[in-house]
Amino acid sequence: MNLDAVQTFVLVVQHRSFAAAARARRLAPSSVSRAVGDLEDELGIRLFHRTTRTLSLTEAGERYLAQVAPLLDEFERAQNEARDTATKPRGLIRVAVPRPFAQMYFRQWLLRFLEAESGIEVELVLETRYTDLVSERIDVAIRLGHVRSLGLVAKKLCDMPRVVVASPARVAGASLKPEAMAAEPCLVFPHETFTGAWKFRDGRGVVREVHPKARVTAADGIFLRDLAVAGAGFALIPRWLCAEELMKGTLVDVFPRHDVTATEFDGAVWLVYPSRTYVPLKVRVFVDFVASLFKKGPPWERPAR
Repeated sequence: MNLDAVQTFVLVVQHRSFAAAARARRLAPSSVSRAVGDLEDELGIRLFHRTTRTLSLTEAGERYLAQVAPLLDEFERAQNEARDTATKPRGLIRVAVPRPFAQMYFRQWLLRFLEAESGIEVELVLETRYTDLVSERIDVAIRLGHVRSLGLVAKKLCDMPRVVVASPARVAGASLKPEAMAAEPCLVFPHETFTGAWKFRDGRGVVREVHPKARVTAADGIFLRDLAVAGAGFALIPRWLCAEELMKGTLVDVFPRHDVTATEFDGAVWLVYPSRTYVPLKVRVFVDFVASLFKKGPPWERPAR
């Protein structure tokens, strides 16, 4: 049995296409197709239904996947344990990070990590929506908000408060209450669980909901932040997204005595990785490195040096 062909088959399933699997393995698509074809010939079964637009497992392919995927996991675990006997961590880790967070913070952190750990390579998955860590074979992910997935280890890095912000000119001389957001121009992020209301929780724990007057709706927090800086309206965004602007004074926290959210209160920044009996050294080193960045609080709340 050609182990490489079996691994290629599983990779095609995970990426849902021959071309994507080829890119992941840095091979020509024809090489991936040939490896799967040779495996089918060896097994005497067809593993995939193929059309010009779709790719799906046959019934025999589904049964074969159920048998070999756990074996490959055990093989990878054995490799990792053997590799970890070396004095330095090494190997490839796949890391998933929300795209805006990666652009603003993770890029700098990754440079420091690569400098410190010369034996580790990183494949970065920039997310617009959360991927399934197990099926996509992600080693570790940064998650923002709430973590509910079963079978995952979640390490909280810090709280993730949200704020309603606006330019100083927009709020100059105004004494605003949360209800004012129903009449003022607002810049709205359409979260998947957004019900149309912004929620405000005061110091007594009383929550009130206000339906903002949406002047602009866009699923891009950086874009909404920049519009707020330009004076276009009030934006409800995570504090990590606008900490620098708040420090510089180009944005103002409009309701500093309220907790605010468009979804759920008390979100956080998390490091998440699949629950395993054995966590590879390369993953442990990465987790420890990122966690160390938060020992003195959220990095974005500290002025850049």
